Amino acid sequence: MWFVKDTQTWILSHKNPIVSTICMCRLWTLLTIKNSREVAGRQKEESTRIHLIGVSMKKLLLVLLMLASGPASAFSLSKNTMTIEGPIGAEIISKANKLISFSTNPKGPKIIDIVINSPGGSVFAGWQFITAMQIVKSRGYKIRCTVTSMAASMAFQIFSQCSERYAYKFSLLLWHPPAADLRGRPTPQRAANLARALLQVEKELVAQLRTNFKLRDKTFKYHYLRETMHTAQAVKLMSNRFLKLVIDIKGMNGLSNLSHTQVKINSAKLGRFIYMNDEALRLWQAMNGSH
Repeated sequence: MWFVKDTQTWILSHKNPIVSTICMCRLWTLLTIKNSREVAGRQKEESTRIHLIGVSMKKLLLVLLMLASGPASAFSLSKNTMTIEGPIGAEIISKANKLISFSTNPKGPKIIDIVINSPGGSVFAGWQFITAMQIVKSRGYKIRCTVTSMAASMAFQIFSQCSERYAYKFSLLLWHPPAADLRGRPTPQRAANLARALLQVEKELVAQLRTNFKLRDKTFKYHYLRETMHTAQAVKLMSNRFLKLVIDIKGMNGLSNLSHTQVKINSAKLGRFIYMNDEALRLWQAMNGSH
């Protein structure tokens, strides 16, 4: 302020009144711009602070709602129940046919249960099953899916297509980019063709996934590219309406043989495009006693 006062004194004592007037106007213009910028800066800081407080309050409210509601009470599986267990390959086509057969009985229950425990697998085989799911839902049936241990990659893609989604608190969930199964010695042209096809597959997978899995783009891409393994509880915190946590599912005995499943991966069986995370496969094998 001493500079402003001294400048004002110099301007007012100038012998030429025109020069004094012009200099004084210029000085006050500069001061007005400076004050306006300071006010705008303070308003922006205040707006940012209010926004951050709002985001924090939303997250806190979501956590409180989860704690208040707690896991869903136990429910019983319907008579129309099937399982998806282990790596997804050509054998899932028979399961797709079985799923459609459930919807051909007009007197049967209008709900179908699918119990999932899989690290993923073939993109095209998985798409056949998703097509069957869409047919069944178009006939007025509700598909209720439950993840016991894991739904990763293509299994998570299937899980996202269900009418209702349930999981235990520490069930594992993962979504990530698809990969290609390279055989032989690909030439540069074949590799380029494969890359283009893989990008198209990825585009379709992401479009299907985002239809039901509502996440902010930034959050979705972050975990998609880093292939983050989540617990079901963590996913619920990110997208509360995507799934429900469950304590128990009545009728589970004998449906999912979690201790004696043997896994054999055959690339030729799985198909050209693989939608399976290596870490998820190793973890699934460890949990299920596979070799």
